[in-house]
Amino acid sequence: MSRKIVRSLGLLVLFLSVVRVADAQIGGKDLPDMSAVRSVFGGGETDSTATALAVEAAVASAVDENGIASSGIDVPDTGARGRMAAALAEGLGSSMNDPSATSALNAAFVQAVAEVESALPQMGFKKRDYGVAFALFFIMNWEIANDVELDPSASKEAGVKLVSAIRAASEGRDPIPDEQLDQQYDLFLTVPVAILTLVKSFEANGQDDAAMQIREFSGSAFQQAIGMSAYDIDITPEGDILGYW
Repeated sequence: MSRKIVRSLGLLVLFLSVVRVADAQIGGKDLPDMSAVRSVFGGGETDSTATALAVEAAVASAVDENGIASSGIDVPDTGARGRMAAALAEGLGSSMNDPSATSALNAAFVQAVAEVESALPQMGFKKRDYGVAFALFFIMNWEIANDVELDPSASKEAGVKLVSAIRAASEGRDPIPDEQLDQQYDLFLTVPVAILTLVKSFEANGQDDAAMQIREFSGSAFQQAIGMSAYDIDITPEGDILGYW
């Protein structure tokens, strides 16, 4: 891929428009109320022992007897799979005036998403689970934006805590419509995987400035979808998430 991809204002407009569309699809009323997680994870709690017990209990409820974490929000297949990859690839190909690039990028994004999803059970997470997809979006974009690669154990620990948080915060709330769940699942998996694919491609070709601009976009995507800056949150080597709840 050439430098004109990143130099093109059209590319950045495309990415930002995609995130805005996502933001419209994933409004505050649609995502679980994460403020409710404070009581589960001990937010504002001065008793560190009580906080640790709350976290332990919440995590335990999200992990089954086979060690697979899930939020309990299954995502039905309504045909949304691949739409985000196609939209990203189409916009990128158009900005390059290269139809062949559209096809190549779409195939790369779809393959990368499929590989990540197929690996979820081996990593201890359920496929087609809303909370798992949210956790993946959160952690991958945080890593990309901060140019950090967590140790697998830390990534898993943080992921389980996020999945647990979604499970806890969604209790008692009206279910999200099936089509919306599927669209959000597709977005949560595809956006960070596509961004990482671009970053790695640029870096492999020595295009560090281009990669950095894409990393900055990843931070913007995190901010718009999560509602907080990726740079104000920390994930420790132990997998603790600081500054979120």
